[in-house]
Amino acid sequence: MLVRHLWHALAPRVGTRAVLSPAAIGALAAYTWPGNIRELQNVLASMLVSAPRAGLIGASSLPAHIARVAASERDATLAAARRQFDERYVRAALARAGGRTAHAARDLGVSRQGLVKLMGRLGIHAY
Repeated sequence: MLVRHLWHALAPRVGTRAVLSPAAIGALAAYTWPGNIRELQNVLASMLVSAPRAGLIGASSLPAHIARVAASERDATLAAARRQFDERYVRAALARAGGRTAHAARDLGVSRQGLVKLMGRLGIHAY
C-alpha cells in the first residue's frame, strides 16, 4: 500500500502515467529497506525519472540490489527460510539479553545448552 501511495504521489510531479507491475511491487515488498522510507522514496523517484511516460514498469527496472533480494527470496527453500528466521530470532533474543546466553535462553524457552548448540549450528558466536 505504501509503494502504491508513494508512486501515485510522485508520478504527477514527473508527468508520467506509468504504473508498477505486480512483480515490481512484490519485489519492493520483499526488500528490507535498511534506509527506511527515505530509501524507498529515493528508489521510486529514480525509477519514475527513468520510466517511460506511460505503460507498465516491470521488476527489471528495479535497482540491482533490490532485484537480487527479491530473486533470492523467490528461490529460497523452506529450510533456508527457517534458518534465516531462526538466526534473526536468536540474534534478537541475544540483543535483548545483552549477550547473556542464560537470559536469552530463558526468553526463548530453551535451555542454555540448547541455545549454545543452536547458536553453533547457526554460526552465531557469543558476544
